[in-house]
Amino acid sequence: MREIATLVLFTCFVAVTLKAQITGLREGLPEPEGDDMPASVLIPRLREDNPTMKAAVLDALGQTGEKIAVPYAIAALNDMYPDVRIAATKALGRLRDASAVEALTDRSRNDPRMDVRIAAIDALGEIGDRSAVPALTNMLTEPRLRASALTALGKLQAEQTRQVIRQCLNDSSVAVREAAARALGMLRVGEETVALKQLLQDSDWKVRWAAAETLSRWSDAQGCSILTAGLDAEAEDHRIAAARALAAAGVRQAVPKLMEQVKTCEGFEREDYLRALATLRADEAYDLFVDGLSNEWFGTRLAALEGIAALGRRESLTLVERMTNDVERAVRMKARKVLRELAETTSQREDQR
Repeated sequence: MREIATLVLFTCFVAVTLKAQITGLREGLPEPEGDDMPASVLIPRLREDNPTMKAAVLDALGQTGEKIAVPYAIAALNDMYPDVRIAATKALGRLRDASAVEALTDRSRNDPRMDVRIAAIDALGEIGDRSAVPALTNMLTEPRLRASALTALGKLQAEQTRQVIRQCLNDSSVAVREAAARALGMLRVGEETVALKQLLQDSDWKVRWAAAETLSRWSDAQGCSILTAGLDAEAEDHRIAAARALAAAGVRQAVPKLMEQVKTCEGFEREDYLRALATLRADEAYDLFVDGLSNEWFGTRLAALEGIAALGRRESLTLVERMTNDVERAVRMKARKVLRELAETTSQREDQR
């Protein structure tokens, strides 16, 4: 028993130490003027022996948007630790540099870990270079990779992949059918309406809503009604999924219902509804965004800032400036970004006058 107690204490000590190191990476440095730490500060930290720290550095490098980070992230694809390799793929996906396509394609084919291969596929979709189409199409033959490959192909918007994506609408896997429906929506091929309407009767609600979202993008009334009705679903995850789908599909008819939901819920659900209203640029929800700035959940405050940024009202400048002193670093950084965007937007409007 004494040995077990000692092991538990040691494990806790290691966990606390790692957390402190990561916090030091994010919070220990002076806050930069921009949204992220500069790559020049982060790159030397890749020499850390701690894989958790290296993964955190790669995540931060991806957010800088600086192309100087690309070769370092590519090199990290060969790291011995899978978490570091996954962080490298995500960083490259955010950096969106075509020079990483070959290395990511190799990783998506040959990495010994399935989660790393899937992360590499996702990154190929984010980069958007169509030279990856042949490799992604070949991956549709591997069951565990099909859903991810379909999503990536949809993001690449390559018309030549339409037929192979359509064939996956009848796949036995729920995840594959859902991904195929969304991929067709990204291709914006309206002739597939009949096939997608068949999916509205699918046995799984995720597939039905994926099809409804795609149809809604094509202004199909049936798809819009299914998504809006989903806001009254009994399960919270169903309601949140419906809100996200409505926002992605641009269904402005759902704005009144979304506003109603914001007033009657809290936490993550309220956050998602505010983000949906922000995506829809719902001007009538301005007061809800303002109220969200004082919410105890920092995620809600972030969502409220997104809404205020989307509306671009000059009177929001003072409110957003106050948020630059928020207790949460993420909120402070978001507020600074929104403040710049609002200043630029209002300046452009004045110039146009």
